[in-house]
Parts: sequence; C-alpha cells; structure tokens
Amino acid sequence: MGDAITARGGAGQISAAPSRPRRRDWIAFAVLLVVCGSALALELTILPTSLPRR
Repeated sequence: MGDAITARGGAGQISAAPSRPRRRDWIAFAVLLVVCGSALALELTILPTSLPRR
C-alpha cells in the first residue's frame, strides 16, 4: 500500500524516507522538558492547584 501511494507522489514519500531527529528536534524536546519540568516543580512546591479544604 505504501509503495502505491509513493508511486503516485502521495504521503508515502514522507514515511518512506528514513530520518533521525535533527538539532532543531532536540532543541524543541529540551524546551518541552524544561517547560513541563518547571510546571511540575511549581505544582508540587509553590503553586498547588488543589488546596486542602479546611
């Protein structure tokens, strides 16, 4: 099926080319980790969204 799509110039060409993460991908992944890690740290320490009821 992928060969048929590739032969017609469809989306199969995107998935047919083997590729690895490049520098830009690693930078985006690092930014994602920093943002999610910061949000988790804030949630667990300074700014909890679920305050205990009194």
